[in-house]
Amino acid sequence: MSPQNDLTKQEFLHTLNVENKHIATLEAKNTALADIKKFAFPSKNEEAWRKTDIRPILRHRYKKGQPVKVSQHTVEMYRITDFDTDTLVFINGHFSTEHSTVQPNQKGFFAGSAKVAKNKFPDTFKTHFSKAGFEDDNLFSAINTAFAEDGFCILLPQNFIAEKPIRILNFTDGDDQKIINQTRNLIIAGKNSQANIICSYHSLSTNYTLNNVTTEIFVEQNANLNFSVFQGEGDDAFHISNTQITQQKNSVYTENRTTLCGAIVRNAISVKLAGEYAETTLNGLYMPDREQHFDNHIFIKHEAPHCKSTQLYKGILDNKAKAIFTGKVFVGKKAEKTDAVQANKNLLLSNYAKAFSRPQLEIYTDDVSCAHGSTTGQLDKEAIYYIRTRGIGEKQAQVLMTYAFASEVINKIKSQPYKEYIDYLVDMRLKGEKVTGICSQQYCHGC
Repeated sequence: MSPQNDLTKQEFLHTLNVENKHIATLEAKNTALADIKKFAFPSKNEEAWRKTDIRPILRHRYKKGQPVKVSQHTVEMYRITDFDTDTLVFINGHFSTEHSTVQPNQKGFFAGSAKVAKNKFPDTFKTHFSKAGFEDDNLFSAINTAFAEDGFCILLPQNFIAEKPIRILNFTDGDDQKIINQTRNLIIAGKNSQANIICSYHSLSTNYTLNNVTTEIFVEQNANLNFSVFQGEGDDAFHISNTQITQQKNSVYTENRTTLCGAIVRNAISVKLAGEYAETTLNGLYMPDREQHFDNHIFIKHEAPHCKSTQLYKGILDNKAKAIFTGKVFVGKKAEKTDAVQANKNLLLSNYAKAFSRPQLEIYTDDVSCAHGSTTGQLDKEAIYYIRTRGIGEKQAQVLMTYAFASEVINKIKSQPYKEYIDYLVDMRLKGEKVTGICSQQYCHGC
């Protein structure tokens, strides 16, 4: 790295290195500090980052995000109408007791601050924190492990079925400053448990901000976990997310990830199917516009026999936007009878938008069913002409076709109110209309 970037690394450490406030266990922190010394910032010389230039992120001097005041009216704008949920609210990575509402439930269930969970469930926290083993270890994930002060923690005890969805609202407010937030999240779904978790990210200011997020998810035997992520931060927001899922026997994990806004957004998702008959479904919709840059990096590791994984990621790119999809399915020697399908499809709405897709299979056993594919193209002119012969204008015909392309992913969202929420935001984006009241309101220009 250049001296300038080395200096930026030291500035990051200087900003974040405040003792006695971090949630990492001593073992995890010592390992992370050693990794920080070893790692440089990711560069385009590395295979996993070769299409993503993070230099725009490093042009800014950030301060650590503080738990600023947010009005109840602002929080209510981001709730989904007629959607009864337990709600956790985080402001600049800090848990807000004032705005969070979680109904008391059976013993062992916890939904709240990771900092609180560390003290309340010390053995469970120590057993799972930083134990996932990220496939995409880098300086950002090491910094997060060492210096994160809070995040959400959800513990589902054995045989627990969450009656309500759990909604997590993450607000970033620069308050006229450039800030960096370190959020560390932990989800443990015990044996035979079930839950629907919806996590969203929103900007409340137009400052340059960086969200560095790490999430560890453990899905135990026979557990069924549905996890949805909405990324709707502002035009000046950078977001780096590293998510690791470990699944045991007969577990089911479903993820729906929607990325609509952000200057640079990188999602690294790693799934390890460690027990037989486990199932993973990853669905993603990303819609970069102007000069936005979205990068999805997925790694699925089949370690046990009779497991199934399905990936469907779709991108709609306009203006000079860029999107990268790198998806790898690894099938180990003991993973016979694996069923893996991976698909990435991109729709380019301008001659300047660029999509890069690299689906990959790496197989070390026989008797498997594995397929992957990628397509990138523009709207079918003949199909548009056919629609226009039915009395529909050209612009409306384009919107209808583009929406139909996106709806395949949207329709896979299981929670009806959240599905309608995403459907509305996507529809308004495609029509070029402003959103009122439920997505970044006057702050975010992404819609």
